[in-house]
Parts: sequence; structure tokens; C-alpha cells
Amino acid sequence: MKERKVEIGLEGVEAKVIYHRLKGFEVKTLLLSLDRPRWVLSTLEGFKEVRFVGNHYDPPELWDYLHEHFEEHRNWLPQALGLPPEESAFLFTGADMDNLGVGEEGFEELKVCCFATAGVKSNAMRAGVDKAGSQSVGTINLILLASAALTDGAMARAVITATEAKTSILQDLDIRSSYSPQLQATGTGTDNLIIVPGSGPLLTYTGGHSKIGELLGVAVRRAVAEALAKQEGIGGIRRKPLDRGYVQVYTGNGKGKTTAALGLALRAAGHGLRTYIGQFMKGQHYGELEAVRLAKPYITIEQYGQPGWVHVHKPPKEEDIRLAQEGLRRAREAMLSGEYDIIVLDEITTAHYFDLISLEDMLKLIRSKPDNVELVFTGRYAPQELIEIADLVTEMREVKHYYQKGVSARDGIER
Repeated sequence: MKERKVEIGLEGVEAKVIYHRLKGFEVKTLLLSLDRPRWVLSTLEGFKEVRFVGNHYDPPELWDYLHEHFEEHRNWLPQALGLPPEESAFLFTGADMDNLGVGEEGFEELKVCCFATAGVKSNAMRAGVDKAGSQSVGTINLILLASAALTDGAMARAVITATEAKTSILQDLDIRSSYSPQLQATGTGTDNLIIVPGSGPLLTYTGGHSKIGELLGVAVRRAVAEALAKQEGIGGIRRKPLDRGYVQVYTGNGKGKTTAALGLALRAAGHGLRTYIGQFMKGQHYGELEAVRLAKPYITIEQYGQPGWVHVHKPPKEEDIRLAQEGLRRAREAMLSGEYDIIVLDEITTAHYFDLISLEDMLKLIRSKPDNVELVFTGRYAPQELIEIADLVTEMREVKHYYQKGVSARDGIER
């Protein structure tokens, strides 16, 4: 089985997509492994104590078979993954797991995450208007996780909050009922969700007037919007992968290297391309960390540095080296994942200058780069070997800078 890790910010949850086979066809399962048994609420199974939660995709070639053997299929899945059925809760969909939408929100110590798959082109319905009938293909599945502990009532109320948020994004996108096209849809006829609480402070209310209700609603909207854009091309920008990716270097002693890379990511997002930015030697708060929340899912930024400075005349600290190597590992993982079109290694040449990363580390990345991925290096002190192998090199040269007049770094401009 092939696996693809899905990074989320919630502790105690490991998320991955597993690629395996059923009757000769590839099937895909989003599997969330929990650090301890949790009391969850599934609209498919009710309340249940589990250690594994997931969402499973079957391709169109299997739909007729599954329509007649669904219960058998439900029993097969956990066994195929080597999981105890009594400790597992799964949802099932015909929406491709590679088109998964993820929404994460947080406030202070409170965090929520929503995983969504969505297909609405043939089974969208307006509840209370469309009549019951033959079931068509298409569903919206949600898995909602919270860092807080939730009472049974709070979990039940979260179902309402999530449903309202899902319906609101369908209305904003003007998704029409498949059965009454003159009317907006409120969902599909087969939607399901699972609520997974955490171990934080116990909450008893998850409605719209609560902070967790607000976060849940925003996370659901983000996740469903992303899933619809990827699965159906609705409300988003269709992604056309690069035919060929090149190697770029932005170096020099002038301001603008990171800014140029961020501008490239923004332009790429306008074409549906996805950019991963790994920031080396940076642990401070910069404006782009907040801005990318508005650019999800097109731009992802992760930092691999401490808040303080690395000193050039002193041996590097072990923690600085560890963080830089972790950033290198994550960048390589992102580059090979197939999820990103552009990989930006921000300040990596500076990290090399400070002996946190070797020249060979950078050259290995270039040698293993997929043909359709653009690789961008930024930072001062780009080594000549990197400059020679790159396809595009821009040197930012400082001509004049207001720092010399005592102007400090300004929010929104330099940070």
C-alpha cells in the first residue's frame, strides 16, 4: 500500500491517505489514527468509542457492485487496513480522496479541523422541497475534529453548526438542486459526518454564538469550498499543472528576495497552481503567515527556525541545524508529493552560508525534482555551483535603503 501523509495542526491525530486495491481497482482511504480511544458521533453509526476514523473512496467501476454489497464492503474496509472494526468509524464516498479539502481554524488554545470530500453535480438536493426517490451518485462527507472535549449534546449541536456552514457555502457558490434546478441546494441526499472531540477543556455548546461554533463553521466552509473546487471545478480555479518546471535563484544583498517569491506564489495561485514555501532560519511572525490563510489551499508556508538570530562567527547550534534539516526533509516531501507545483526554499542559501545545510543537500533536491515542479531558492550568498546549475538567477542589489537612516522594519512591509 502507498501512503500520503496529510499535515494538520491538531495534536494526537495522525492523518494519511492510503492507496490500496479492491477487485483490481485502486481505492483510497483517508485514515485518522487517534492517540487514544475517543467517544465520537457518526451520522452513519451513532455514538461510538473508536481509535480510527476515516473516509473511503471507491472509483466508478465499483459503484454497481457496492450498491448491492455495501454492508459487506463496510466490514471489508477495516479488515483490509488491519484495523479492529469495533474501534473504527468510516464514511464512504465516490469523491476522489486526492480532491480532499482541509480547513483548520484556531483561537488561543482552541483548534478545529475539518476534512471534506464533495461531489454535487448529480445528487444535490434542497431539503424539504425535493422528493425522495432513486439515489444518485454524489455526497458531501465531513470529518470534524476539535482540540476540546465535547459533551454528547455539544457533539449533536455541532452537527447543526456544520450543516448550516455547509449549506451556506453551497448557497454562496450557487449550487443548484439536481432535481429542482431553479432552486439552490442545501446538501446532497447522502451527506454524512463524524464529530471527533479532543481532550482539552470540556465544552457543552457548539452553536454559532460560541467561539468553537464560529471556528467549526469557518473550517467547514473552507474545507467544502476546497473539495468542490478540486473535485468539480466549482468556485475555484482549475489547476493546470506546469508542463515543465525550472530552477530559480533569488539572491543578493538587496531587499526583495522573499517578497519576489511570495509574489510568484500569489500569481501562481491565480492560475490554480499550488506553492509550498519552507522558510529557513525564520521563527518570527511575518505578515505572510496570516495572509496565506486567505490563500488556502493554494499557498502553504511552514517555518524552520528559531525566533533569535544565527551568528555567523559562532558554531551553529544543534537546534538550528536540526530545524534546517527538518525543513529540508519537509521540502523534499512536499516536492515529491504531487500536491504542489512550486516549491520555494526561502533563505536556504543563507542557511547554507551559516553551515546549517550543505551544498550537496541543495543539489540533491535539484536532481530529484520532478519535471513539472518549479524549484525556487532565495537568500543571500548563493554559491556559484547553485548559480551555474539554475535556469534563472536574479540578484537583488542594494542601491539605497532607509535602514541606513534608522528606519526600523515595518509591519506589512518588511515583516
